[in-house]
Amino acid sequence: MRPGLPPLRWALLGSLLACGDGTGPDPIPVCTSPLLVTATRSVTPVVTWTGGCRVNQVVVHEAAPNFALAWAAFYADSNPILPPVQYGVLPSGAEQLPDVPRALQPGTTYIIDVSVADTSNGTFVFVGSDTIIPWKIPGDSLRIA
Repeated sequence: MRPGLPPLRWALLGSLLACGDGTGPDPIPVCTSPLLVTATRSVTPVVTWTGGCRVNQVVVHEAAPNFALAWAAFYADSNPILPPVQYGVLPSGAEQLPDVPRALQPGTTYIIDVSVADTSNGTFVFVGSDTIIPWKIPGDSLRIA
């Protein structure tokens, strides 16, 4: 667990994971830590990470003191998510929390965490993050598909 992040959020997302075979698009490997995660600084950021490897979840939440969940895209039992991931655009077959992503607010600090599923024991492992303060780009708005 990453120090300083609320255990409730980790428990919520962790409880959604189940044991699986860990397979995904071969021969693309599952990501390992440390992973360099970057995101554009807009209210609809595009998240990417080095290596083009696979992850289980991308989580966007406010920084301290609130840690409010804005959006999470995840799979129950595998690591099929490849970069890039656009905020609010659900990768095929993924689940999300909340049902409708919260609109990111310009000037608010957000943390983007990326994790992988350890399918041998049904847990997940934090592998990287980025911190952004989005600004409003003309014409930039959250489009929910």
